[in-house]
Amino acid sequence: MAIQTDFEITAKKHWLTFILPGIIVLMGILMLGSSTVWKVLGAVLILFNVIKLISLGSVRWTLSPAGLYVTRGILPWTKIQMQIPIFDIYESLVSFGMFGHFLGYGHISIRRTEGVTSVIGETSMTGAKEFSGQINQLVQDYKMRKNTLIVNQAYASPSISQQLKHLADLKNSGELTQDEYDTMKSRLINSEK
Repeated sequence: MAIQTDFEITAKKHWLTFILPGIIVLMGILMLGSSTVWKVLGAVLILFNVIKLISLGSVRWTLSPAGLYVTRGILPWTKIQMQIPIFDIYESLVSFGMFGHFLGYGHISIRRTEGVTSVIGETSMTGAKEFSGQINQLVQDYKMRKNTLIVNQAYASPSISQQLKHLADLKNSGELTQDEYDTMKSRLINSEK
Protein backbone atom coordinates (compact mmCIF):
# COMPACT_ATOMS: atom_id res chain seq x y z
CA MET A 1 0.00 0.00 0.00
CA ALA A 2 1.61 3.25 -1.14
CA ILE A 3 1.03 6.41 0.79
CA GLN A 4 0.53 9.98 -0.28
CA THR A 5 3.75 11.71 -1.37
CA ASP A 6 2.91 15.31 -0.53
CA PHE A 7 1.82 15.46 3.09
CA GLU A 8 3.13 16.86 6.33
CA ILE A 9 2.03 15.72 9.80
CA THR A 10 2.97 17.49 13.02
CA ALA A 11 2.90 16.09 16.54
CA LYS A 12 3.37 18.32 19.56
CA LYS A 13 3.04 18.16 23.33
CA HIS A 14 -0.37 17.29 24.73
CA TRP A 15 -2.24 19.97 26.68
CA LEU A 16 -1.88 18.00 29.94
CA THR A 17 1.86 18.72 30.01
CA PHE A 18 1.09 22.43 30.36
CA ILE A 19 -1.13 22.11 33.46
CA LEU A 20 1.48 21.70 36.23
CA PRO A 21 3.79 24.53 35.05
CA GLY A 22 0.68 26.71 34.58
CA ILE A 23 -0.46 26.04 38.15
CA ILE A 24 3.02 26.85 39.46
CA VAL A 25 2.98 30.17 37.55
CA LEU A 26 -0.37 31.00 39.16
CA MET A 27 1.05 30.13 42.59
CA GLY A 28 4.01 32.41 41.87
CA ILE A 29 1.64 35.24 40.96
CA LEU A 30 -0.23 34.77 44.25
CA MET A 31 3.10 34.90 46.13
CA LEU A 32 3.86 38.34 44.68
CA GLY A 33 1.40 39.89 47.11
CA SER A 34 3.23 38.58 50.20
CA SER A 35 6.44 39.52 52.00
CA THR A 36 9.73 40.16 50.22
CA VAL A 37 11.03 36.58 50.54
CA TRP A 38 7.80 35.20 49.08
CA LYS A 39 7.85 37.81 46.30
CA VAL A 40 11.35 36.70 45.25
CA LEU A 41 10.35 33.03 45.42
CA GLY A 42 7.18 33.80 43.45
CA ALA A 43 9.15 35.68 40.78
CA VAL A 44 11.60 32.77 40.44
CA LEU A 45 8.73 30.27 40.13
CA ILE A 46 7.07 32.44 37.49
CA LEU A 47 10.26 32.87 35.49
CA PHE A 48 11.29 29.21 35.43
CA ASN A 49 7.82 27.90 34.68
CA VAL A 50 7.07 30.44 31.95
CA ILE A 51 10.32 29.33 30.29
CA LYS A 52 9.21 25.70 30.75
CA LEU A 53 5.79 26.44 29.20
CA ILE A 54 7.39 28.15 26.19
CA SER A 55 9.89 25.30 25.86
CA LEU A 56 7.11 22.69 25.95
CA GLY A 57 5.25 24.67 23.32
CA SER A 58 8.32 24.66 21.07
CA VAL A 59 8.40 20.84 20.76
CA ARG A 60 7.45 19.84 17.21
CA TRP A 61 7.91 16.58 15.33
CA THR A 62 7.07 17.12 11.67
CA LEU A 63 6.86 14.16 9.31
CA SER A 64 6.97 14.37 5.53
CA PRO A 65 7.87 11.80 2.85
CA ALA A 66 11.48 13.05 3.01
CA GLY A 67 11.86 12.35 6.71
CA LEU A 68 11.32 13.52 10.26
CA TYR A 69 12.20 17.01 11.46
CA VAL A 70 12.47 17.44 15.25
CA THR A 71 12.63 20.85 16.94
CA ARG A 72 12.71 21.59 20.63
CA GLY A 73 13.85 24.36 22.97
CA ILE A 74 13.99 28.13 22.93
CA LEU A 75 17.21 28.99 24.72
CA PRO A 76 20.36 28.73 22.59
CA TRP A 77 21.97 26.12 24.86
CA THR A 78 18.83 23.96 24.91
CA LYS A 79 17.72 24.30 21.29
CA ILE A 80 17.63 21.11 19.23
CA GLN A 81 16.90 20.94 15.52
CA MET A 82 17.34 17.54 13.95
CA GLN A 83 16.45 16.22 10.52
CA ILE A 84 16.26 12.43 10.15
CA PRO A 85 15.84 11.10 6.61
CA ILE A 86 13.48 8.15 6.12
CA PHE A 87 16.32 5.84 5.07
CA ASP A 88 17.97 6.44 8.47
CA ILE A 89 14.91 5.33 10.48
CA TYR A 90 14.60 1.64 11.35
CA GLU A 91 11.24 1.82 13.15
CA SER A 92 8.99 3.91 15.35
CA LEU A 93 7.61 2.66 18.64
CA VAL A 94 4.78 4.10 20.68
CA SER A 95 3.73 3.49 24.26
CA PHE A 96 1.07 5.03 26.41
CA GLY A 97 -0.57 4.52 29.77
CA MET A 98 -4.23 4.36 30.63
CA PHE A 99 -4.72 8.14 30.55
CA GLY A 100 -2.72 8.42 27.34
CA HIS A 101 -4.88 5.76 25.73
CA PHE A 102 -8.10 7.62 26.54
CA LEU A 103 -6.80 11.18 26.02
CA GLY A 104 -4.84 10.49 22.81
CA TYR A 105 -1.23 11.03 23.81
CA GLY A 106 1.81 8.81 24.23
CA HIS A 107 5.56 8.36 24.08
CA ILE A 108 7.09 8.16 20.59
CA SER A 109 10.50 6.54 20.11
CA ILE A 110 12.46 6.39 16.87
CA ARG A 111 15.07 3.65 16.44
CA ARG A 112 17.63 4.70 13.85
CA THR A 113 19.40 1.42 12.98
CA GLU A 114 19.06 -2.33 13.36
CA GLY A 115 20.78 -4.09 16.24
CA VAL A 116 22.62 -1.58 18.41
CA THR A 117 20.59 1.56 17.94
CA SER A 118 20.35 5.18 18.76
CA VAL A 119 16.92 6.12 20.04
CA ILE A 120 15.21 9.48 19.93
CA GLY A 121 12.08 9.86 22.00
CA GLU A 122 9.55 12.33 23.29
CA THR A 123 6.84 11.89 25.92
CA SER A 124 3.25 13.14 25.99
CA MET A 125 2.88 13.71 22.25
CA THR A 126 -0.56 14.19 20.71
CA GLY A 127 -1.73 11.53 18.28
CA ALA A 128 1.32 9.40 19.04
CA LYS A 129 -0.17 6.14 17.74
CA GLU A 130 -1.16 7.60 14.36
CA PHE A 131 2.10 9.54 14.03
CA SER A 132 4.17 6.44 14.78
CA GLY A 133 2.08 4.42 12.34
CA GLN A 134 2.75 6.95 9.57
CA ILE A 135 6.49 6.80 10.25
CA ASN A 136 6.47 3.01 10.07
CA GLN A 137 4.45 3.08 6.85
CA LEU A 138 6.93 5.48 5.24
CA VAL A 139 9.87 3.32 6.35
CA GLN A 140 8.19 0.17 5.02
CA ASP A 141 7.43 1.84 1.66
CA TYR A 142 11.02 3.08 1.41
CA LYS A 143 12.42 -0.39 2.10
CA MET A 144 10.12 -1.98 -0.49
CA ARG A 145 11.16 0.58 -3.12
CA LYS A 146 14.83 0.13 -2.23
CA ASN A 147 14.68 -3.66 -2.38
CA THR A 148 12.76 -3.62 -5.67
CA LEU A 149 15.31 -1.23 -7.16
CA ILE A 150 18.24 -3.33 -5.94
CA VAL A 151 16.75 -6.55 -7.30
CA ASN A 152 15.93 -4.92 -10.64
CA GLN A 153 19.40 -3.43 -10.92
CA ALA A 154 21.08 -6.69 -9.90
CA TYR A 155 19.25 -8.69 -12.58
CA ALA A 156 19.79 -6.03 -15.23
CA SER A 157 23.57 -6.01 -14.74
CA PRO A 158 25.45 -8.03 -17.35
CA SER A 159 28.19 -9.46 -15.10
CA ILE A 160 28.58 -10.59 -11.50
CA SER A 161 31.53 -8.24 -10.96
CA GLN A 162 29.40 -5.24 -11.95
CA GLN A 163 26.62 -6.45 -9.66
CA LEU A 164 29.06 -6.84 -6.75
CA LYS A 165 30.50 -3.39 -7.43
CA HIS A 166 27.00 -1.90 -7.43
CA LEU A 167 26.17 -3.61 -4.11
CA ALA A 168 29.43 -2.28 -2.62
CA ASP A 169 28.52 1.23 -3.79
CA LEU A 170 25.09 0.93 -2.15
CA LYS A 171 26.66 -0.26 1.10
CA ASN A 172 29.26 2.55 1.07
CA SER A 173 26.57 5.17 0.46
CA GLY A 174 24.61 3.91 3.46
CA GLU A 175 21.63 2.59 1.51
CA LEU A 176 22.42 -0.98 2.59
CA THR A 177 23.39 -2.23 6.02
CA GLN A 178 26.29 -4.64 6.38
CA ASP A 179 23.85 -7.54 6.90
CA GLU A 180 21.83 -6.64 3.80
CA TYR A 181 25.04 -6.34 1.80
CA ASP A 182 26.33 -9.73 2.99
CA THR A 183 23.01 -11.43 2.22
CA MET A 184 22.73 -9.98 -1.27
CA LYS A 185 26.40 -10.68 -1.99
CA SER A 186 26.03 -14.34 -1.03
CA ARG A 187 22.87 -14.61 -3.18
CA LEU A 188 24.74 -13.20 -6.16
CA ILE A 189 27.71 -15.49 -5.69
CA ASN A 190 25.51 -18.57 -5.15
CA SER A 191 23.35 -17.73 -8.19
CA GLU A 192 26.43 -17.92 -10.42
CA LYS A 193 27.35 -21.43 -9.28
